[in-house]
Amino acid sequence: MQTMNKQHLGVITMAGTESEKDSNVEAKALVQLIVDAQEAEICKIQTCASAPN
Repeated sequence: MQTMNKQHLGVITMAGTESEKDSNVEAKALVQLIVDAQEAEICKIQTCASAPN
């Protein structure tokens, strides 16, 4: 689970970097959708990781 969490955090970091470079409004909106989806996945991962086996 930690590996998956790190991967999602990496995607958020890369998306933020691209968003800072790009002035295209549509691209920025897409980046925000990606970040929102990755954050939701991180929440799911954390919930699964903390659930009793």
